[in-house]
Amino acid sequence: MNLQSQVIAPARPALCPRWALGLCPYGHHCHLDHPNNLDPTLPKEIDYKVSNELGEACTRCLQAAIKCDKQGRDSGSDDPCSECRWFGGATCNCTLSMTSSYNDALWRGMMGRRDSDFDLAQPRDKQAAFSNGRVPAPMPDDRLKSN
Repeated sequence: MNLQSQVIAPARPALCPRWALGLCPYGHHCHLDHPNNLDPTLPKEIDYKVSNELGEACTRCLQAAIKCDKQGRDSGSDDPCSECRWFGGATCNCTLSMTSSYNDALWRGMMGRRDSDFDLAQPRDKQAAFSNGRVPAPMPDDRLKSN
């Protein structure tokens, strides 16, 4: 008979949403998790310049953290940015996001990566298939504005 020991690790407490912002009123007495690498008092190793302006990019470009050229085009989805035009496919709806900025999107992405110490995700290959097997494709011509 083979007996295997089983290591039971205690569950990590939930992440304190105020810690990284420097707003937790309980400090080290808080019952929520305060990861060291999100400590707002640590010196910054790299100072990233990320825009916090709304309406600079479409949702697809915000989520991928890539430059969007939608500004200056018609506001409708029939005049998409270059990224959506060539990789958005038939269901893409390219409009400027008026509720989220690059900073907001990167923050949400980092806060969802607890297992990798809240780092930024590596850029994804634009041609790679999605987890559901769908391959990025251009938007169909019938969904585009005619010149």
